[in-house]
Amino acid sequence: MTLVQSQNQSNLNDSLSTTTTTTTMTQSTSHKHAHGAIVRIHLENFMTYKEVELYPGSRLNVIIGPNGSGKSSIVCAICLGLAGHPRVIGRAGNIGDYVKTGHEKGMIEIELFNGEKGSNWIINRTLHVHNASKWTLNGKQTTEAAIKELMKKLHIQVDNLCQFLPQEKVAEFTNMSKCDLLENTEKCIGGEDLYLLHKSLKTLGQETRNLEIDLNEALNQAATCKQILKHLEPDVQAIQGRKDLEAKIVEYTQCKYFRDYGEKAIEHENITKAFDVCKKKVDEINHRLQPVQDQIDKAKTELDKAQTTFKSKYKESFDLKNKLTKEINAISEQSDDLIDKIRDELRHKKDEEKRRIELCKDVQQQINVLEEQFSSMDINSQDQDDLQAEWNKLEEERKKISEQQTQLSNKHQQVIDEMQQFSSMDINSQDQDDLQAEWNKLEEERKKISEQQTQLSNKHQQVIDEMRRIQQDIQIKQRELDHINNVQETRLAKLQHQNPDAWKAVKWLRQNRMLFQKTIYEPMILSLNVNDSNMMKYVEFIIPKRDLLAMFIFEDTDDMELFIKECHEKQKLVVHGSAIPSMSLEEFRRESMSINDLKKYGMVQYVLDTIQGPDPILRYLCQTIKIHTLPIANDSAMAQIDNITRDGRIRRFFVKNFFYTLSISYYTNEPSTTNVHVQKEKYLTDSISHDRKQKIEQEHMQMKDRYTELQKSQQTFEKEQTSLSRQLDDVKARKIAINDKRNMKAKLERKIEEKKHTLTIYQKKQIDIEKEEKLAHEKEMKIHEDKMHKLSVQVKELENFNQKSSTMMIESGRVALARQQHLKAVGKLETYNEELTQLKEQTINSKKRFEASETLIRLAVQKIIKSLDKNVSSNGTLLPNKLIKELQTKFAKLPKNLADLESEIMNFNAQLSCQGTIKDDVIRLHQQEKTNLIQIENRINDLENKIKQGQITADTSKTNWLNQVNKMINDINEKFVDLFNTMGCKGQVCLDIPESPKDFEKYGVNIKVQFRDGEKLHEMSEFLQSGGEKSVSVMLYMIALQNMTICPFRCVDEINQGMDPTNERRIFELLVRHSSDKANSQYFLLSPKLLPNLKYSRKIKLLFVCNGDVNIKSQEWNVSKYIERRRALAQSSK
Repeated sequence: MTLVQSQNQSNLNDSLSTTTTTTTMTQSTSHKHAHGAIVRIHLENFMTYKEVELYPGSRLNVIIGPNGSGKSSIVCAICLGLAGHPRVIGRAGNIGDYVKTGHEKGMIEIELFNGEKGSNWIINRTLHVHNASKWTLNGKQTTEAAIKELMKKLHIQVDNLCQFLPQEKVAEFTNMSKCDLLENTEKCIGGEDLYLLHKSLKTLGQETRNLEIDLNEALNQAATCKQILKHLEPDVQAIQGRKDLEAKIVEYTQCKYFRDYGEKAIEHENITKAFDVCKKKVDEINHRLQPVQDQIDKAKTELDKAQTTFKSKYKESFDLKNKLTKEINAISEQSDDLIDKIRDELRHKKDEEKRRIELCKDVQQQINVLEEQFSSMDINSQDQDDLQAEWNKLEEERKKISEQQTQLSNKHQQVIDEMQQFSSMDINSQDQDDLQAEWNKLEEERKKISEQQTQLSNKHQQVIDEMRRIQQDIQIKQRELDHINNVQETRLAKLQHQNPDAWKAVKWLRQNRMLFQKTIYEPMILSLNVNDSNMMKYVEFIIPKRDLLAMFIFEDTDDMELFIKECHEKQKLVVHGSAIPSMSLEEFRRESMSINDLKKYGMVQYVLDTIQGPDPILRYLCQTIKIHTLPIANDSAMAQIDNITRDGRIRRFFVKNFFYTLSISYYTNEPSTTNVHVQKEKYLTDSISHDRKQKIEQEHMQMKDRYTELQKSQQTFEKEQTSLSRQLDDVKARKIAINDKRNMKAKLERKIEEKKHTLTIYQKKQIDIEKEEKLAHEKEMKIHEDKMHKLSVQVKELENFNQKSSTMMIESGRVALARQQHLKAVGKLETYNEELTQLKEQTINSKKRFEASETLIRLAVQKIIKSLDKNVSSNGTLLPNKLIKELQTKFAKLPKNLADLESEIMNFNAQLSCQGTIKDDVIRLHQQEKTNLIQIENRINDLENKIKQGQITADTSKTNWLNQVNKMINDINEKFVDLFNTMGCKGQVCLDIPESPKDFEKYGVNIKVQFRDGEKLHEMSEFLQSGGEKSVSVMLYMIALQNMTICPFRCVDEINQGMDPTNERRIFELLVRHSSDKANSQYFLLSPKLLPNLKYSRKIKLLFVCNGDVNIKSQEWNVSKYIERRRALAQSSK
């Protein structure tokens, strides 16, 4: 189908019309269809058809149409509409691919003839593009499984190439193996029963072979087990003898334990009786102690009662005594305190008066001394001049120091204060004028120095500002360096995650660089940087992952050998190494074209221009992956792809997110391009510039040096200020000394006045001592009177205390009598307790002997029970009488003496030790192998029975199957030979029997053909016969089957492809004759053409697939009008 036809097909409604010729073709409606034959096919939106409906004839239906018009679409519709799988067709594998392009769903409806009672079967299948299907049968929804069951009932096998042969399966039929051909022939002719019988024989044969294999394995296993048992027999006998000795040892040991138990039981019985006697005596003593204990309790009660009364009386007396004592002491102390206070006040006033008199004398003496000093302080004119000269000299020194002082303004107020002090002194007018002139001169100097100080202060502030700015810049540079270091750490962490071996090698290299002579460059993930983030993906894409993560570059080959040996042999690390290329980076750059010549194509730079890194690594990349010749283009290059391809100079380049590669065909010399999507970068996401890093480090170091210089300047300046301050303080101290000398007279006057004022105050504070002594004596007398009154009240309370003391003495006598009676009863009790203590000691000793004996008897019982290795009910100390009698009977013939038993046991152990050691698991292994042998023998019997039964079944089924198959093959051969004779050739069909008659899966159909005289019959194969010859053979084989099977219809699509005209004519005539002469047979033959002058039968129906620009809908075809029109045209032409 041409392109124009394809476009017309999408614009016009496709149609398929049924027509007949007036002379040789008629509609065979009068012939009855076979049971299950196709009566009607209706398609909608299926493959090439939008909508079509056709009515096949009951015999041969020849569907004719140009290639691509839709003939095979009808075959596909029959297959899919009757529950066939798409793989049967050999085209698309999904049912959604059969829906007409541009539609969501398609429909297949096939009507099958019902030769029995009832209406025809109308099967409808709706196909969806999403590979879903919907089935209906006679208008009712159903399932695909139900449709398949109906097909099986009607003997329709669309998956059997002998019945349904699509165009794509013709070659597959010719290449079908003999075995497959036999199976398909059985399905087609023999029916489902013959095929199932063959299938069951194959299954039975395979099962028999598997059983025989299992039988051989079982026989081998049984032989192995017998050999092992024979080998283990001596050891088993030795072990049995050893077990006999061990049994005797156990028996004698049990007897020894039983004899020992008997002796201990007698001894235990005697100890138990002695222990019972002691307990009885203790009970008697305890009985006699009870009346004595009652007497003690009664005496104790009387004693407690008397003591309670005595304590109560004693407490009352004691409390009253304490109360009186406290009150008397309080009265005495209160009176004594008042008297002491009065006397202290008097003594204090006397002392105060005495100190006042002494102070007055001291003050008067101080006044006299000060007046003498004042009178002697007559400063002459010469001393005044000396002081003034010394003052002027110090003032000059002060001026010199103040010129260098940075804070002179603070001293200004000090000078004013000093001038005020000078003005208060007794200085003559001339001195005052000189001092004022000196002051004016000093003020002028101060202004000059203030200006200098301001300049110096500004300069100092500039230094501080510069230091602060440099400090900030240093912090900024430090943060940049930290960021660079963090990028390196991030890269190193990525390397550890992606390639732990390379990470370990880097760590080892950094710790052992002293071992190498020259520089070793770490993997590129740690050494390369791409400043432009848009270029990172290109760099990471073009560099192999091995080089990026695990390639070390060496300047010295000896270093490379040492490093690789360390990593590969010692540390078992998978890393790679390479030496530096001999060419320099500039030499590599000269190899590449100028980027300016490529800018017309949108090329902006080479990959080499985007990378920063050590020169050796860049040289390595230039040599290995040619980054110096790999350009990167901008988005405009997408429109220049064809021009770049024609240019031919650029074989590789990046543009947007793609990597383009240009290749030239070896055969046609035509250029072609391929592109690969460039993934987002993973490893070089954070990049740094080595030049930028070095520049930052250099600036950082210069700033630190400058900051250090400024710090030193500031320290020098501070030292100078400190020195000037000390000098200024010294001058200030000397000036203060001068002021002290000049102010001494005024100070003395002030001190004299102060002392006189103090003396006047002391004189006014005089105290009258006699008056104070009289007043104190009166206060003491009053205190004594009050004390005597309070003591008289306490005397009455003392009389009450005496009465209580008498009562307390009487109660004390009663307590003594009760205590004597209590002690007497206690003495009697102690006598009994001494006797009881002795008895208890005897009882404890008896109990210890009893417990020890009981422990021994328990151990003896446990030994016996343990040695017997069976459940024995016991109270723990004695064995049951029944067991004792059993053991006495069991051990009656054994020695009675323990020593004899021990001797026999030692003798048995000696014999046991002389037998040597044998593995403990020999018996277990012997028993296990014995059990395995029994299981294997049972399995052998079972397998032999199954094989025997299978052979019987197989022989019976084989005879039945071979009879049917031989008859079927003979019938087919008879028809096949006749058909080939009709064609002027020879053919034969025979049953291919394998070497082993039991290999039922190897039986097959052997087709032999001879197309040329002088040749022998040869098996049909894909090598000996031509395509046309194979098509003829296949078609004749199918025609031979036509007369032997009950099949509703057969379908062959373009089987005549490759046939020569003669064979094609003969095949068509044979097909017409056989399909027309026999009833109940429907045939579909599809062909793009037919030879001229073929002979047709009236039972043939020709179906033409029409296609073209002037095509009309199939529903609008009127066959009768078309025939009448053709007849009219034929008459008019005569």
